[in-house]
Amino acid sequence: MLLRHVYGECQILYPMSKAKHFLAVHILCLLGGLSIFAAQKTVKSEVSDSSSKGEHSEDSWQIHTQDTRLQFALRDGKPVISSLGTVTPGIDSPLRNWVFECQEMRLPKTVEVNHRKQKVNWKYAGALSKDGRVNFTYRSEEPPLELVSTWQSKAGPGPIEHVVVLTNNADQAVTFLPTPTIELTLRPDYAKELWWVEQSEGAPSEVGTHIESVGPGFAKLLTSGPNISHKAKQRDAIPWFCLHDATSTSGLYGGIEFSGFTAIVLRHTADANLSVRWGLDDREGLTRSRIERAGTFLFPTCFIGAYLGEVDDGCNRLHRWVEDHLRPSLPCPAPILTNNTWCKGLHFDVNESIARKMIDDCSRLGIELFEVDAGWFTTAGNWNVDTDKFPSGIKRLSQYAHSKAIKFGLWVAWAHGTTQRGSGPNVLSPLNPVHKPWFTRDYPADWRRPVPWEGAPVCLGCSDARQWCLKLLRRMIEDYSLDVLRQDQICVVENCSREHHDHIADDPVDVSRSAARGYYEIYDQLRSEFPGLWFEGCNGGGRMVDFGFLKRVHYYQVEDSYRPLATRRAFYDASYPIPPSMLLQWIRSGPAEENPINFKYRLRSAMLGWCSIQMDTTKWTGPQRQAAKEQFALYKQRLRPLIGSANLYHVLSRPDGKRWDGVQYFDSAKGAGVLIVFRPETDIITQRVFLQGLSSEKSYSVRAIDGSVNDANISGKELMESGLNLTLPEQNSSDLVFFTEIKEK
Repeated sequence: MLLRHVYGECQILYPMSKAKHFLAVHILCLLGGLSIFAAQKTVKSEVSDSSSKGEHSEDSWQIHTQDTRLQFALRDGKPVISSLGTVTPGIDSPLRNWVFECQEMRLPKTVEVNHRKQKVNWKYAGALSKDGRVNFTYRSEEPPLELVSTWQSKAGPGPIEHVVVLTNNADQAVTFLPTPTIELTLRPDYAKELWWVEQSEGAPSEVGTHIESVGPGFAKLLTSGPNISHKAKQRDAIPWFCLHDATSTSGLYGGIEFSGFTAIVLRHTADANLSVRWGLDDREGLTRSRIERAGTFLFPTCFIGAYLGEVDDGCNRLHRWVEDHLRPSLPCPAPILTNNTWCKGLHFDVNESIARKMIDDCSRLGIELFEVDAGWFTTAGNWNVDTDKFPSGIKRLSQYAHSKAIKFGLWVAWAHGTTQRGSGPNVLSPLNPVHKPWFTRDYPADWRRPVPWEGAPVCLGCSDARQWCLKLLRRMIEDYSLDVLRQDQICVVENCSREHHDHIADDPVDVSRSAARGYYEIYDQLRSEFPGLWFEGCNGGGRMVDFGFLKRVHYYQVEDSYRPLATRRAFYDASYPIPPSMLLQWIRSGPAEENPINFKYRLRSAMLGWCSIQMDTTKWTGPQRQAAKEQFALYKQRLRPLIGSANLYHVLSRPDGKRWDGVQYFDSAKGAGVLIVFRPETDIITQRVFLQGLSSEKSYSVRAIDGSVNDANISGKELMESGLNLTLPEQNSSDLVFFTEIKEK
């Protein structure tokens, strides 16, 4: 007896015994509170497809997380993606199949050997299904190549990843055109809207979060690269997209775990389907890559996920997956309240005396991490301590912070060299004959950057450069007793003319691919050697924001202008694809006599995610100090647990300085949440906010810190359907409205 499911153009039939077995396992997982993830092989299934001739009695496979299911079948002797959608308890297949046309993986058709093009004759060599993975292997006898396509699921909610490795078994190098990591033909009637988010590029734009209608003639190219070009007509995207259907309240999303040049390409085809592909930027003629003999080529890992609900619901599932499976393990609960020396009026002029006073005040105010930003050295590339400014050295300063129970972090643009004089193991220079070949090009002796915190970047596609940088960072971490390593400036180059590096010269996509792999090698090694170290990313403040970078750092800076409105905008945008606890927000001082209401508005603007203030707190007034102590205590005691694990909802419009804005957190397991609202320079005094994610059957105790709404016990149904009517009489003001589930006695 067979269990039948029909999806668009594909019909899958499962032996009933297998279906019953899978359903039993699924229910046991639910009842036992276990993770629902599997890769199951279903034997003797039949697949029919309108584009194939007849039916096939071949094998099929499926793999799933708690909410995303992917199914494969053989068509004409090759594996295809036959079904993709959400997991539904008790049903062995997705509720909605997004796949319109069964899709084969696109393999490289030709390679170049000794500058001669050669066709690749791929043959499917079989599949292996085990432990939440399905591996499909393809081989070519001439040229001798092997490609392994691995689809893998992980425990809990979230997407499914695709990892592709190409191995060159020939006795000489081959050159080829990379293909997309994932390519799908989707049902056009399901994909009604495309959501995507800009990288802030230092300062967020007026739009940031894009929502575009998808219909006939639709075409969109979303590119991402390691170093943003402001000359581009369209800002780089965080390499993530979401296709949402508001009618059925469900959607599909995808992303790329890579820091080189990547692309997401969406277009309506001539037959009115929606084609989507993502991976390396593979537009024809743009790039090629080389694999040395006996070498391997790792395509960018990509993921695909499905969800039920609104876009925020899908993003919250993605957040949990990123926190559990991508982000490095946390040395302690995050985020940590931080102060940094890149203060207004101070910047590069920081010195030991100022730093010690700031550490003392961090201790008095309850700040947990103190960072010395750029300024502890003389110029980028000469990574020796400037003893004129720090006569006792950095280690003594680190020890002083530790004596106050404060963590210590240090800024370094470790991949940059200097043309100024200097010697020793901590000096990287393109004028040093040993170092010269590591850089992307030759530099004249009089070359200078206009600012001392930028230098000439090395190419991490060079193995010698990688080893030098790794040794430098090891010394810094150990010699300076660092708790946090803050990396800044370009570390993944995109232009390099060196022929001997691990890339094709002057090919931006391949250069960035190789440099990104080099960066990953360094940070992966450091994380294994220093498991208690925090890694903070910056890259010019909001540049190179991607899931590959995210796998190597615990948190990173998403904008670089430090103003209340800008930091809230950047948070609003980036918090769709990225967990809030990973989003570093910076804020600087305002007017010296800023009143407590406006001062709290400023501080709270950076308290949505990872809060870092860039302020010389010793200059605060008495009322400001008191307000800061209260806000910092709230942040650590009540906001931090929510930022770290609760669902996030974008309950108001993107910040624009003209309307109220704010976000909501809610942790259903703890029955606790918070609404954080801001009234900017607008004449609108009141704002109604509809909460999300609550239980309609339960009631909640609502308490506002600054009285924007009266304390009350309100049902979840009313909070979601009628909302809260908030009042803030003063411009540039804010409030934290906490709500807690009332437990039945």
